[in-house]
Amino acid sequence: MKPAGARILLDHQNAWDHLGGCLLQVTPEEQGRFQITACLATVGSIANQVAHRNDTTTTTQNDGAMWSVSLGTHAQCGPWLITDHLSRTKQILVQDTKNRIALISCTGKLMWQRELDGPIMGGVHQVDKFKNGKLQMLFNTAERMYVIDRNGKDVERFPIRLPERTSAPLNVFDYENKKEYRVLVPTEGSRLLNFDINGKPVDGWVPPRTIGVCEIPVEHMRIRGKDHLVLVDIGGHVNVFDRRGEPRYAPKLQARSVEHFIGLVPAMDIGDCLLLWRDTEGNNLSGKFSGGLDTLRVQTTSTVKQQLEEMVAEGASPGDPIMAKGTIRYPSTYRSFSEKPRTLNADINLDGRPELIARVRRWESGSGFSTVMLQTQDISTSEDIHELVERFYRKLVVDPVIGHFFVGLDLEHHIPRIASFWEMILLNKPGYVTNVTEVHLKLNQRIPMERVHFDQLVGIVPQFSGRKICGT
Repeated sequence: MKPAGARILLDHQNAWDHLGGCLLQVTPEEQGRFQITACLATVGSIANQVAHRNDTTTTTQNDGAMWSVSLGTHAQCGPWLITDHLSRTKQILVQDTKNRIALISCTGKLMWQRELDGPIMGGVHQVDKFKNGKLQMLFNTAERMYVIDRNGKDVERFPIRLPERTSAPLNVFDYENKKEYRVLVPTEGSRLLNFDINGKPVDGWVPPRTIGVCEIPVEHMRIRGKDHLVLVDIGGHVNVFDRRGEPRYAPKLQARSVEHFIGLVPAMDIGDCLLLWRDTEGNNLSGKFSGGLDTLRVQTTSTVKQQLEEMVAEGASPGDPIMAKGTIRYPSTYRSFSEKPRTLNADINLDGRPELIARVRRWESGSGFSTVMLQTQDISTSEDIHELVERFYRKLVVDPVIGHFFVGLDLEHHIPRIASFWEMILLNKPGYVTNVTEVHLKLNQRIPMERVHFDQLVGIVPQFSGRKICGT
């Protein structure tokens, strides 16, 4: 190889890492000539690679990402989705190992950063403290309770220093849907504290004690018109209180050999409610508050079996049963700080399609840091392709520059054929046999395509691929 060619090859020696499948279509013609059509697909999104990776090693590529924001150091909590009460889009909150929280807009703009006294425990709630439609963020660390506004500023009186160190994330309830919030948080002293939204202890509440420390949040269930506050301690003892902190029901259930708690399944009667957990041998178990255990993976006729058939796999830990609709799910990690990659799926910019938000670790120049990136969902099904092709052609036929190429085109007949072609390219699905090169050469002879037409087409493509969906 000539030196110039060798240098070019060396400069692009990693180029194949960005490439995926290849399609080559060769069609014989007269006089020994051939028409050749070649398609080369790029690899899937980096966010999807990270989401399915078993280790915490992170590549430095961000192919297909709509945007990527560096935190400067490793992340330990989040991401959490925060609703912007002005635009109703979703913003992204994340916390790094220096206990700084950062809010990122749906367009990838770093809105602000500020430091807390420690890691956020559990998650972040949103409340309308002033009953004016403006939302604030509510959460706790081990020693403080915070209420901050959308600009990262503390609401008056906050943060408040709690009388005891907390052992679990707080939870907030609006019993009557009047924005008269109650904030309940377990402590290391095995007590359950109760505050109003101003951070003041609730009058008449005598903090109840549990046998053991609680590392999961208290949950609320309304059954037969009565409120039940359910709190489970590390020893598997189930406690049920009323809104004054008095015992409302005495469960007979005690979960034993617990590796972690999974969730609660409400029922028409408090005694029939279920606690779900995984034991130290890896068994997924359920137990009625009234007593009695069942192994989820082998049961066939119980109420849980019927519910499991309707479950949705949202956020379950590996090995957990898929969560039933209506199940109150406990956090997979009660103290959520972790350096492992984490992803969320949500339509954060209200464009009608969900995006993938990924928190990933990266390494550069010998130092490590985390980034938060937004990745459009990858094409993975025939339905994805059909939806994309239809939206694309609906745009083309009305375009003022190239719309005349499609006059008289029967979209109902044409779109399935084009979708079939892309199914062959992207999904390796057989069925398309038409010579696309020949078809378009004949079209060009009838209506010549000029550079201005090609530029217009190229300008339209990213509106329907890069912005909405990736994979091509």
